[in-house]
Parts: sequence; structure tokens; C-alpha cells
Amino acid sequence: MGRGWRYGYALDAGGGGGPAPAAPIALVVATSGALGTDGGTTAAINTTGATLIAVSVSWSAILGGSFSAVTDSKGNPYTGLTRRTSPTESSIQQWFYCLAPASVGAGHTVTVSGGSFDPVAVVYAFAGVVAYGAESGAVLAAGASLATGLVTPARAGALILTGVCGRYATSTHTVAPAGFTLRTHYAGFLNLQGSAAYYVQPTIAAIDPTWTFAPAHAGSAAGTAVFLPAA
Repeated sequence: MGRGWRYGYALDAGGGGGPAPAAPIALVVATSGALGTDGGTTAAINTTGATLIAVSVSWSAILGGSFSAVTDSKGNPYTGLTRRTSPTESSIQQWFYCLAPASVGAGHTVTVSGGSFDPVAVVYAFAGVVAYGAESGAVLAAGASLATGLVTPARAGALILTGVCGRYATSTHTVAPAGFTLRTHYAGFLNLQGSAAYYVQPTIAAIDPTWTFAPAHAGSAAGTAVFLPAA
């Protein structure tokens, strides 16, 4: 009896047999670029270990151009979130994501296709994401800042992604929301600047990512997406 009790106690004290703690969300790799007048393909990255691939696409329909699709070299399907279009200058931003991609690894590229739309793409691969949470977004006719709208993650350690598109600005003149890590590019054909940024929020709290521009953008559109870690 005594030995059995000691053995059972040892297991409890050491945590043997209990579930392992969930891994926190972490960036695996990212790439970005201005893809050309009619779209194009990103540089190859190694997405091994990723549970989420997210793509922010910024483009303009000012000359009647159009977006077609986001695809990748591994054959993964993508879900599009709400498309945001500014009331002036036809600046457009939209997030696309693939949760639990079936195929990841070396040589992974993303292609954004369309015509006369001059897209900028920012591609992120993250590990530790298990679910989509929520989205928000906003547009601006002209101005020096744009708040994308309040979101409140359902779990601590959530991933917050935010992207913005604006015309008549350069990449050095866009400032990411406080605490976020920025990637930004300028597409010269349509004078279009596209940026995206991410933040892993340690607590459950409302957040309203706000972009700032100097000088002011002529027309901007932005969207924010939340993704969740394991409970």
C-alpha cells in the first residue's frame, strides 16, 4: 500500500502523463514585395512547421484593373476575408489565409494574379495557430491616420494581423500600429504603398490597430484579422 501510494504521488508531483502545454504562436518566416503591374510570384520561403499562412494583398483599381486570385506552389486553398476599398483613389486591401495547410516546406511561393492592378503582397507563415478569431477594417478618403476598428481576441496569446493600402505615399512614410512588427513596399506603376504588421498579444484585451501616414494618404483601406492559439 505504502509503495503504491508513493508511486502514485510521485507521478502527480512530477506531472507525468498530463497534457503538454500548448506551444505559443510564433513567426516561422515572412516575405513581401511589389509583384508587378499584372501581379506575380513572391520569393520562395521555407514554411516547415507552419499552421497558418496569411497573405495581405494591397492593390488599386484606379485604372480599371482587377484582382483574380491568391494561390501557392504547394496547392493550398485560401480563404478571403472582407475586401476594403477606399472611397477615393480605389485603394484596396484584403487578407487571405490558409489554416492547417496540407503542404508546407522549402520552395514555397505565393502567386497573386490579376491585371493592371500593381499589387503588393505580404506573406506570413506562423506556427501555433489553431483557429480564426475575428476581423475588423476601415477606409479613409484622405488623412494622416486610420484606425482599423476594435477587436478582442477570445484567448491570450492571440495573433493580430493588420494590413493597409494607400496611394500617393512611399514606404518610408507609413508607421505601423504601436507594438507591431512592420513590412512595407512601394509599387511605382500606380504610386501604391502596401504594408502589413503583426503582434502576438499576451493578454485578452480590446485592441484597435491604428496606422499613421506622413504625408497623408490620398485614399486608404485597412483590415485587421485575429487568429487564436490552442486553449
